[in-house]
Amino acid sequence: MLQALDAAAESDEPLTIAAVARRAGVSREFIHSRPVLHAKVQEVAALREDARSRVALDQATVQEGRVADRSTLATKVIRQRDEIRRLADRVSELETARSKLLGEKLLALDSTAQVDIQEALSRSDRLQAENLDLKRRLNEAQRVRAELEDALAAVRVALAEALSDQRLNVTPLTPQRQRLPGAPPPPAP
Repeated sequence: MLQALDAAAESDEPLTIAAVARRAGVSREFIHSRPVLHAKVQEVAALREDARSRVALDQATVQEGRVADRSTLATKVIRQRDEIRRLADRVSELETARSKLLGEKLLALDSTAQVDIQEALSRSDRLQAENLDLKRRLNEAQRVRAELEDALAAVRVALAEALSDQRLNVTPLTPQRQRLPGAPPPPAP
């Protein structure tokens, strides 16, 4: 009998005395005539109904929770979109301010850079003039050197000719002493 009660409790059909009697193969009067058995069937039926009610309530709560969650999420999404718009506007404002500030700094740097450029151009012009002067002086020095080398070569040729002519008439050169005023004449050789 208890097995029939457990089977009826686990099935999806309504838990009644007639359903339990059918499963147990007894009459309804058999269950009604035994107060403990009758109370047990009613107790299991009440527990089953209570469990189904709790499940239904839980499902309703879950459904309400889902609806509430959807509503809450929708509200959060709206707030987040508003926050995104506000932050995008703030970013735009900051970028504009940054561009303005950088533009002012660039203008300040530009004027400083113009002064630096003018100084650099002036220095470049001065260095180019010095370079030209040094090149001119180098060319002049190279021209004078070439003239001196030519003159030296001519002197060498003349000296070589003079030495070859003198070899034929070579007289040893003896140093002559100069007489100091008031000194006696040198002895004769």
